[in-house]
Amino acid sequence: MCRRLLIAFLAVFGFLETWVCAEGRSRLRLTTPIAAEYGDIEGATNTIEQGSGYGVEYIFTNGFGLGWSTFTAKAKFDLTIGSTDLSFDQETDTQFLDLSYLFGENLTLQLSYGTLLDGSGKARYSQTTTLPFPPYTFTANLEDEISLQGTAYGLTLGMALGDIELTYGLRLHHINHDYQSSTLSILDGEYDQLYQIAGIGALF
Repeated sequence: MCRRLLIAFLAVFGFLETWVCAEGRSRLRLTTPIAAEYGDIEGATNTIEQGSGYGVEYIFTNGFGLGWSTFTAKAKFDLTIGSTDLSFDQETDTQFLDLSYLFGENLTLQLSYGTLLDGSGKARYSQTTTLPFPPYTFTANLEDEISLQGTAYGLTLGMALGDIELTYGLRLHHINHDYQSSTLSILDGEYDQLYQIAGIGALF
């Protein structure tokens, strides 16, 4: 769902804007996520998602841009593995090097690609077991490390107001999660994290 939304957004605005040459002014942008979807975790219920972070980017007069961004994605959810009920509090931290190209003048379209420089994750989860004799419930709090690999894709719209510009866009992180615990290996795989990004920039 996340990827289809981004592709549709890209196709519509790409068709409208890609014929326009980049403006001959450089730009410095600062962005931050305003909403996030952690990704589809199969079988998860009661999911709560949030994202934070920021990005800094310099766009040269020829339209090419170079940036660095750091994002933290958090998710709380319940999951049943086999006959065991688990409650997760999971977090991933990523840092990306971003390359981009900007189309347009006062109204702009930017396409970007990011490669993961550094990423790590942690899954804290509680496992509740009911013992038949004596009859009582035992809860174990556990923690597991997550290794990350991935890429990022972005589409950003901008509107210049004199020497200041406002931006809004979508950013998709396609990240492979590798859980270190064999118990959680069933969760290994690729996840799409979709962010809505807003920012402000200076033109000079």
